[in-house]
Amino acid sequence: MGAPATGYPLQPPAYIAGTITISAAQANTPQQLLALIQAQLDANCPGVCRAMSVQIDNTVLYGGCQSQGGTSTALSTSNYGWELTSTFPIKTWGSDFPGSQVPIGNMQIFMAAGTFHVEVLV
Repeated sequence: MGAPATGYPLQPPAYIAGTITISAAQANTPQQLLALIQAQLDANCPGVCRAMSVQIDNTVLYGGCQSQGGTSTALSTSNYGWELTSTFPIKTWGSDFPGSQVPIGNMQIFMAAGTFHVEVLV
C-alpha cells in the first residue's frame, strides 16, 4: 500500500460556517466572498453551493458582483445587489430546483472594517 494522500481532500466539506473579518486594509474595498471564505474558514470551499446565508451584527454590508455590462463598475455603496443593515441583518440563498447551484465565486462584499457571519451548505 502506498503513502497516505496529502494536500486538500478530494471532496469539499458538506458544511462551512464561521465569522469573516474585514481588516482596516480591506475596508471599503470590494472583496471576493469566496476568497474570504477560503482564506478564513475553509480552503476547500467550492465556488457553488446548495444554500448560503450571510449575517451582520452592527454594521452595513453591501453585496453583489461587479457590473458586467457596457461600463464595468465595481461594487460600491451606490452599485450593489443587496444590502444588510440592523433592520435586515440576514440574507439567505437556496437552490430552488434540483441540480441548481448558488454561486459564491462571483459574489463580492463591500463594508467598513468589522465582521460578518457566513454559513455555506455545499
